[in-house]
Amino acid sequence: MHISRIFITFLLIVLTGSLVAQPTKVDPTDRQGWVVSKFALDLHKKWKVEAEYQRRYYKNISAYYGSFYGLNVQKKLNKSFTLEADYMLSKIFRGTYNSYSAGFSIEKKLGDIKSDLRILYQNQTLDYYKVTRETTFKNIIRARFRFRYPIIKKFDITVSTEPIWKYQSSFKIDNYRHEVSLKYSPTKRWDCQVFYINRPDFSKSYRRQFHIFGLGLNYQLKL
Repeated sequence: MHISRIFITFLLIVLTGSLVAQPTKVDPTDRQGWVVSKFALDLHKKWKVEAEYQRRYYKNISAYYGSFYGLNVQKKLNKSFTLEADYMLSKIFRGTYNSYSAGFSIEKKLGDIKSDLRILYQNQTLDYYKVTRETTFKNIIRARFRFRYPIIKKFDITVSTEPIWKYQSSFKIDNYRHEVSLKYSPTKRWDCQVFYINRPDFSKSYRRQFHIFGLGLNYQLKL
């Protein structure tokens, strides 16, 4: 078993006490594990490029869900306003997702607290492996509110909430992502984090609930 998967499973047991049955329509609750790694390049003239890889497990971290490959480009126009564009390729158990996003973020400092608001428009297509199923398309609006606070030297905590709207003749709430993460930065280039995401999902006729526990490792290089 992958070491990161072992750690996430241990973290899950500590935080929840015991594993529960696999999710069903009667009990549509699942606990998942994510492993995330990022490589970022700070370029000249306030450009930034990030490459990301995610490996996800679901069904109470008993099964491999898929791999996610992302590329993000940012252009900082001034101290508080940034434009960005994203592409993510997702290879999951039932098909292949292609996601394209574009939007902006606004930053503001409140004493020691750093806050930001990010708005993204996202287009998703899912090509199913089963030839009997047609490709699906989604148009999504995401709005993330985030707050970061330095606890002690090299440690900070981040709290965020992100409502996600999906277009179905009109924009309606599809799900939320409520996240808390603890980050440790031993050097200016490296940082690692543990995080938890609470994700209520309204996309079905019944309400689903996801509890996501994750590990992140980030490396940043300034040119």
